Amino acid sequence: TNQDKKEDEWTAYVIIDERKKVIKMKELSFEELLFQANHCLESKDFQKIYNENLKLQLADMRNNIIESDKDVMKEFESNEPTFKIIWAFQLGKTKIIRNALVMLIAISEYDDNNTWKYLKNVKEKDVKNFKQLFEQELNYEMICNPYPKMTKNEIDEFIDK
Repeated sequence: TNQDKKEDEWTAYVIIDERKKVIKMKELSFEELLFQANHCLESKDFQKIYNENLKLQLADMRNNIIESDKDVMKEFESNEPTFKIIWAFQLGKTKIIRNALVMLIAISEYDDNNTWKYLKNVKEKDVKNFKQLFEQELNYEMICNPYPKMTKNEIDEFIDK
C-alpha cells in the first residue's frame, strides 16, 4: 500500500500526454484527484480542450476509468499510484466541419494477383455502405472512383479533377 502519508497527504502521479507530474492529495477522493489533476494542466492543455471540444477523464494504468472514491482508493493500494488523463470527445456538443469532402478510392480488380493475393477486393456493398454513411448520415460530399479497375495514372487524374 502507498504509505507516503505525510501530514495527511498522499503522493501519486498523473500522466498528461507524455508528462508525468507528482501530486499531493489531502484526501483519497475522486473530487480531490480531479482537483489535483486539473492543477497539472498547462495552458496548451486548456487550449486543446477548447479547440477540440474535449473533456478530461482519469484512468488507471490499466485503462480503467476512475469515477469514484472507491476507484481512487483501489489505485492507492499499489506502491506507486499513477493516473493518466484521457482526452474524451464531449457528447452532446457538435463539432462543425465546414466544406467536408470524402474521397473514396475503391479498387476491386487487380492486375497482379500474386503481389496483392492477400488483399481482399472491395465489394459493391462496401462502397454503397460508405456512400450512405458519408452522404446520408454525415451530409458530406462524396466522390468515388468510376471504375473498379484503375491504374495509378488514372487514380492520379481522378484526384486532380
